[in-house]
Amino acid sequence: MKDKLILIAMAGAMVFSWSGGMARAQYYERGYEDARRSGNTHHGDFRSDSQFRGSESRLNSRREFGSSDPDAIVRRAYEDVLNREPDKDGLRTYRSRIIDDRWSEQDVRSDLRKSAERAGRTPAAADVIIRRAYQDVLGRDPDSAGLATYRAKLLNENWSERDVRSALKSSSERRETGGISNEQAQEMVRRAYQSVLGREPDSSGSSLYVQKIRQNRWSEADVAKELRNSPEYRNKRRK
Repeated sequence: MKDKLILIAMAGAMVFSWSGGMARAQYYERGYEDARRSGNTHHGDFRSDSQFRGSESRLNSRREFGSSDPDAIVRRAYEDVLNREPDKDGLRTYRSRIIDDRWSEQDVRSDLRKSAERAGRTPAAADVIIRRAYQDVLGRDPDSAGLATYRAKLLNENWSERDVRSALKSSSERRETGGISNEQAQEMVRRAYQSVLGREPDSSGSSLYVQKIRQNRWSEADVAKELRNSPEYRNKRRK
């Protein structure tokens, strides 16, 4: 019983600390905003207090990016800079920076841009990014020329994964597939299988029809029509 009470007290303290940090941040921002309107932001009380100094950058970030909720700030920065959702450790670290160290969203973004993941400074890391982008956008592994081209872009020209994906989406190969990504084609095949056969597609069937959609311009209706001509569908109708 005593152990449970201790755990409850610790949890309550953590919540109080977090909410207290949020309240302090909001208090300082309100104070700075009031002083800014009255033209007194250069008053000694403001410039001598680091918490007030941080308020200006946070208010500017809110105006530039939107919500000042710490989790929303971190998620938005990760999506824009790293093109992914934050992991638990990253979310916890930057939430603490925002609440405890008075970081603005611009501070979070700046730090992410300096990260090893963003830089992709090793050939191996760059190749992972390129292969992932090729699979998602073009539905295939990169050829040697494409791998070399985009590796150089990532390593030497500070390209991000988003830049690579944007270039691939603008490529003639992507236009020839009707602008349908590999993921979109897979979803079309899955819906057709569920509608006609009442099941998920097997790997061979998925690969075949994804290729038909992306290379032969098949529609979802074309896939469904082909499935209705299959022995599996005919056997299902007889039962």
